Amino acid sequence: MLTDGGSIPPASTKFQSVIDQSRPTQTLDIQGVGQLDTRLFSVSNSPNKSQLWHKIDTNSAQFIQANLLTDNLGTESCRQFRQLVFSNHLSIAIDLAIRYAQTAKQFDLSKANEELFEIHNQLRISDLKLCADTDDIKEFAKRCADQCLLRKQKLNDTQEAIYECLKIVERYELTPPDIKDDHLDPCLNRLCDWKWWFRKIKILRIRRIENLARNIDLISRNRASYASDYIVQLKREQEANRQYLTSNLLCNEQGESFSLQDLADRLFQILLFAALS
Repeated sequence: MLTDGGSIPPASTKFQSVIDQSRPTQTLDIQGVGQLDTRLFSVSNSPNKSQLWHKIDTNSAQFIQANLLTDNLGTESCRQFRQLVFSNHLSIAIDLAIRYAQTAKQFDLSKANEELFEIHNQLRISDLKLCADTDDIKEFAKRCADQCLLRKQKLNDTQEAIYECLKIVERYELTPPDIKDDHLDPCLNRLCDWKWWFRKIKILRIRRIENLARNIDLISRNRASYASDYIVQLKREQEANRQYLTSNLLCNEQGESFSLQDLADRLFQILLFAALS
């Protein structure tokens, strides 16, 4: 087990899983993990819908390669367990397989299984898969916002609606929006906005995968790591936003022209001065 601060997951992280109770119990006896309910690997379409059994994509190139790298290690239960993990995190499945084989060689299968299960827990928060692609994350964010909107419409009390929405925020270990000067409506509006959920999930995803990348040496590999790809994409989006603001001009009544970036910078300075004064 890695020490906290570099652990996978840290000791402060609690893994929660919504298990599909409609499916019959199926357990695997895994060295280092013990009796493992395979329903822990099921996936869902929304925070409030029942789980769907996760089908292994055996045609995926990442899955095939990861399976080949570890196929001769452990028992049949170990193999099934690895396949469940690899299929849940296809984008880094090969890296996980290499790490698994290295750990099994350096220590033993119990340690390799234990570490792989911890990695899975780090990248799954209930039914939120942090290794999902951006479009899937966006759809997940929209479903969370829809759940909050339903609570807003159903409950007449704003404070009660926020309380119910924050249960969803807490479930996925996200940072809740601030409530300033007891103004509740802006907070509730953010919780009903899928873009707010999308930003928060992306931030959490980057932090988790960067921590994981450091721990299992993903970013020391020749190809770009999963976490680094996110950072590059984020910087590209920020640069594109800045270019848009810089290239668009507004004119006042005196005929003076200002870019949107100039106005944004000036507004930031005004707000900063007001905050410090």
